[in-house]
Amino acid sequence: MAKGHLPLQLTAILPSGPLTAGAPLLRAQIDVRVTNVSASLLHRMTDHAAKLTVAQNGIVVTTPAPQRGSGRVYLLQPGASQEYKSSVNLRRCDRAPDGVSLRPASYQLYAAQPFFLLGEPEGQGDRTLVVVRAGPWDFEIA
Repeated sequence: MAKGHLPLQLTAILPSGPLTAGAPLLRAQIDVRVTNVSASLLHRMTDHAAKLTVAQNGIVVTTPAPQRGSGRVYLLQPGASQEYKSSVNLRRCDRAPDGVSLRPASYQLYAAQPFFLLGEPEGQGDRTLVVVRAGPWDFEIA
């Protein structure tokens, strides 16, 4: 793998229609896919979901939804993918009154997820932390 290239890639799988904020938490669930783009088996540990940020016209309008810190260990073959749910926070992060959701409009979604690469499944090898970032993906809020 060339220097500077990460062994994993994130992709958001957005619904074909607009997102809506689920009450009372003002969040929506989307699928995220992680793909091993390296030529090696990856033994990795990560949180159970990606951290998703929403922007509009280059300005961050929501921060990632809080998550429970539960690390999981996985093996991912070269070229293989795994999908899982992640929460999108649709509560505005500016100084608006608590509980104000994003207005219906077009937005961009960004993802970040730390992966701790554990080396060989038998416990041998280097242990490396990589943070995979991806986006933007355009979406609508109804």
